Amino acid sequence: MELPIPILLKSFRQQDATSELTEAAKALADRRPVTTPDLKRAAGALSSGQSDIAELLLTRFLKRQPNDPDALHLMAQAAVAKFQFDFAESLLLRCLKYAPDFTLARYNYVKTLLKKGSGEEALRELEPLLNSEPDSFLFGDLRAVILSRLGRHTETAECYRHLTGIHPKIVFLWMRYAYALKTVGRTGECIVAYRKGIELSPSLGEAFWGLSDLKTFRFSDADVSEMETQLKRRDLSADNRTYFHFALGKAYHDTTDYQSAFQQFARANALRRIGMEYSPELTTERVSVYKKFFSTQLFAKRVGWGHDSSAPIFVVGMHRAGSTLIEQILCSHSSIDGIGEAQEVALIATSLESEVAPQHRVPYPEVIGQLDGDGLRQLGEKYLKAARELHHGTLPFFVDKNPVNFWNTGLIHLILPNAKIVDVRRHPMACCFSNFTSGFESELRHTYKQSDLGRYYVAYADLMAHFDRVLPGRIHRVNYERLVADTETELGRLFEYLGIPFERRCLEFHQTARAILTPSSEQVRRPINQEGINRWRHYEAWLGPLKAALEPVLASYPECAKG
Repeated sequence: MELPIPILLKSFRQQDATSELTEAAKALADRRPVTTPDLKRAAGALSSGQSDIAELLLTRFLKRQPNDPDALHLMAQAAVAKFQFDFAESLLLRCLKYAPDFTLARYNYVKTLLKKGSGEEALRELEPLLNSEPDSFLFGDLRAVILSRLGRHTETAECYRHLTGIHPKIVFLWMRYAYALKTVGRTGECIVAYRKGIELSPSLGEAFWGLSDLKTFRFSDADVSEMETQLKRRDLSADNRTYFHFALGKAYHDTTDYQSAFQQFARANALRRIGMEYSPELTTERVSVYKKFFSTQLFAKRVGWGHDSSAPIFVVGMHRAGSTLIEQILCSHSSIDGIGEAQEVALIATSLESEVAPQHRVPYPEVIGQLDGDGLRQLGEKYLKAARELHHGTLPFFVDKNPVNFWNTGLIHLILPNAKIVDVRRHPMACCFSNFTSGFESELRHTYKQSDLGRYYVAYADLMAHFDRVLPGRIHRVNYERLVADTETELGRLFEYLGIPFERRCLEFHQTARAILTPSSEQVRRPINQEGINRWRHYEAWLGPLKAALEPVLASYPECAKG
């Protein structure tokens, strides 16, 4: 079941469960096998996803032996499965107190610190493992992920350069190296790294998709032929088959064979959706719950609560609406830094939902109503402390551009009432079609079916219209099409809302050298253009289900719907 609070903790687009990492982690576990029968049963329950049963077994065991390191370690894994990161951290600390040489426990302790947003601490705690096994790609990869999480992307690339030198035959390291190079704008080297991955594994559809995701890259005829050949293989994994279809869709689009391109995109999304649970009805219901809770009365009773910082600028909206472009423009300003698609607000929301709500016996978001002014201020400070790890400069403002924070608009206002919230809005058809062709991972399950995409966009617009009504003037909306047509005027409105003097350098955003993690990284390193405005129209003949689902917002665009 989809969690009610979205939490996106991946530092890279690639899947975490590569065979090499899985085998390395298993080898680490084999150093200290679980032999006690009760603990073996608990471990089996955990591995099969039955964390509640594991927790019950482990609670009974720990009553008899409260300091058993293996039981504490397993209980911590059960807590992580429920997103109870603070509890997991305390359990692992106790475990390591009684078994300081328990390597797997320390490795999982580092991962838990990272998941709860304590990147600097995670990096420090990883050092003993790196010192003991400096050539371990398991520990080296975790270091690179932490560095990326902390925004130290040049070091991340260097870390993977080092790891690929030691382990040149491990494919996933080349994939992550390529992504790290893309992030810092080293496109030529990125292409070489992806090509190395293909050389090692020609059936690696993910590498071809990575090349297509550069946006400015064009496949050769030989590349297209190779992808078509690979798709004929019966032993091709579903994941790689999906990636090949997405990449071929991009290749055919570039040759203006739009019908073939759409067929490839449709096949890719159909494959991605197999076995995937997503309910547009639950999304609509979630909007209704949020609209009911985040009321005018709720906000009126809490005026002046929360942390008074005005440093954060939240850029929210649908994926592929232009949030990366706005981030790049803002971060070209001499007073504004960027922390990328930070997960800190989602982590706070998840903590409230998984740890605080059960204490008060009320669901999220109603549990927010149980917090007083100090509680909301402490959450604001918790966010700011975590955000400080992600930007190391002394600039007075920073951009947090996680698009899905539109779900957290009410929470953001309560814990950081002086923060700015910028909603980037793009034409519904253009935005949703771009999502459909992007090959997002499983956290964006609504992107695999046209009708789901349309209904999600309607839900998003409905929720933001509600916040416009209950918090008038609180959110500034940037219209993507107006931004492209009259950049200076639209940016003037934006900076007036922010209360920050406009700088001409923001119009030359493509010259700003900075790391960019999103799929739009190559696009925002070029001057603003109208390339994506009407791309969807080439495919309009096949977008009937999308258009029908978007009917509630198409007529009123660019205004909000409902509310």
